[in-house]
Amino acid sequence: YQRRVHGKNKGLFPYKRTLAYSLFCCMARALVLSSLVLVLHCAVCALALRQVPLQQKPSDPDGVSAFLNKLREHQALFETQPAPRASTPGLVRRLYVEGLHNFKNTQFSGVVAIGTPPQLFEVIFDTGSSNLWVPSSECVDIGCLIHPRYDHSQSSTYVQNGTAIKIKYGTGGVSGYLSIDTLRLGDLEIPNQVFGEMTTERGKQFQYGTFSGILGLAFRGIAGEKVVPVLDNLSQQRLLPLDAFSLYLNTAAGEDGALVLGGTDPKYQASPFVFHRIYAPSYWQVNLTNFVINATALDPCPHGCKAAVDSGTSLIAGPSDQIARITNSLRVDPSCRGLLDLPDITFFIDNTPYTFTPNEYVLKVDFPLGRGVSALQCALGFMPLDVPPPKGPMWVLGDIWLRKYYTFFDRENLRVGFATAR
Repeated sequence: YQRRVHGKNKGLFPYKRTLAYSLFCCMARALVLSSLVLVLHCAVCALALRQVPLQQKPSDPDGVSAFLNKLREHQALFETQPAPRASTPGLVRRLYVEGLHNFKNTQFSGVVAIGTPPQLFEVIFDTGSSNLWVPSSECVDIGCLIHPRYDHSQSSTYVQNGTAIKIKYGTGGVSGYLSIDTLRLGDLEIPNQVFGEMTTERGKQFQYGTFSGILGLAFRGIAGEKVVPVLDNLSQQRLLPLDAFSLYLNTAAGEDGALVLGGTDPKYQASPFVFHRIYAPSYWQVNLTNFVINATALDPCPHGCKAAVDSGTSLIAGPSDQIARITNSLRVDPSCRGLLDLPDITFFIDNTPYTFTPNEYVLKVDFPLGRGVSALQCALGFMPLDVPPPKGPMWVLGDIWLRKYYTFFDRENLRVGFATAR
């Protein structure tokens, strides 16, 4: 994966290609790898939690028919549900749960609706950025044509903005203009949300990814074109019990995942949360102090390193010299032989240990060979990423980290909490 490289106030890392696509490219080069829900019924004065069933996106070779069927199911749900009145005085604050589809443990996405009547899009909920964008009906690039596109002429709640926006990526980029419309996450309605309506997409990651767009969950300070992010609009409407959210990414492909808006669901945690302060309200950055392999402390940054907790990255990334020290110690056979012989690796955040076993830091992907035949391939879940000063050097704790730890993103208290996921 490669994450996006933004300009000023537009993010930090280039956005990544899906691992399935990365493996596809690498198999062509001799198989070398380069790179929410519990239901509570309470009194009116209490918090209520509504459960939404979650399902895995099927991983058939094309995925087109399954994807369209899933969108049709969500379309029926949106059309039959009465829209909540977000501005209604006295509306009970409660948690909102958005289901996350799991694609081969490398991509977690959920469905949102924009416009009236609703137009549905599968988006990655990305804690490493702050903007919401989807492809426009005006876009004729391949990545747009194979995914749902937003048509503002079909929405009665569309409001024109027109400000140009451009986001650069390591292998391409997207550009277009800002628009305003009603956004819905399940039965949660956010009127007058500003988002990017992208008219061009450059990069194969948009052609091979199952997602249509991105919904950023980081802070307003890094939003492109000073757009008010979705979470800030939610906070202003005071619909949630807490200005916070949590992410549960399952540990096995085929299981369920969830984004919980407004707090946490204890159903997903197997241990108490351990909290860490973040550097600033920009990215969800914590202080990485050390990591240990085979009882040897590698001490990558004696004075602490910034580490961004990023759901938009599948792997754990870090400075190339430090990642080389890890990869030299952890040799992974692409055919998955000898995994049990590999050592554990322990990361320290504010001197609190977080240990990963080989089964947790090695990615296993069924690579399709055709005619219903596939081969299991293994790859080390670490990649080099050199971020220049002043933003770097930087580590990125991606989905490998989030699959093991149910993570609480507390906007009110500027902290992140990790609990062992069930």
